[in-house]
Amino acid sequence: MQAQAHARAQGRLGPQQGSITAQKAASTYVANPKKRRWIVAGASTLGGFWTASAIYGAALSLERPHSRLVPHCTKCACSLVPQRDRASASPTTLLIPLAGPWIHLGTGRHSAAGAVGLSILGAGQAVGLGMLLGGVAMPRQVRVPMKRGSVLQVGAAPVVTPDGLGLSIHGSM
Repeated sequence: MQAQAHARAQGRLGPQQGSITAQKAASTYVANPKKRRWIVAGASTLGGFWTASAIYGAALSLERPHSRLVPHCTKCACSLVPQRDRASASPTTLLIPLAGPWIHLGTGRHSAAGAVGLSILGAGQAVGLGMLLGGVAMPRQVRVPMKRGSVLQVGAAPVVTPDGLGLSIHGSM
C-alpha cells in the first residue's frame, strides 16, 4: 500500500480518471456553422422550386382553354357548340407549396414530359422543405475539443523604416 502511495507521489502510477476529466474539460462550445447554411439552402431550394411551380401555373392559366365541339339540340335545330374541357386540372393548384405539383399531376391529363416536370417540381420542393427542417432541428451550439498548447496566435503590425513601409506578421503556437 505504501509502495502505491510512493509511486503516485512520484507520478509513475497516476489515476486514470484525471486524464478523462482533463479531456472533458479541454472542450468548448461554439455556434454551429452548419445550422444557418442548411436553413438558407433549404429555404432557397423550397422557394426556388415553388417559384418555378407558380410560374408554370401562371403560364398554364394564360393558355387558351381547351374546348371541343359538342352537339346541342333544341326543338328547332341541332348545332355544334364549343364546350370547355373540364378534365384538365386548375392551374391554381400549382400555387400550393409542396402538394401543388402532385395534386396537379393527379387531376389532369399530362404528356410524359409534363409529368416528369411536375414530378421534379414536387420532389424539389420536398427536398427543400427537408433541408429547411433539418437546419431548424440542428443544435445551436456544438462541442469542439481544444488541445492544450495548440492555440494559434497571429498578429500583424505596420513597419516604417527610412527606406519604405511594410507589414510584419508574427505568430506563436
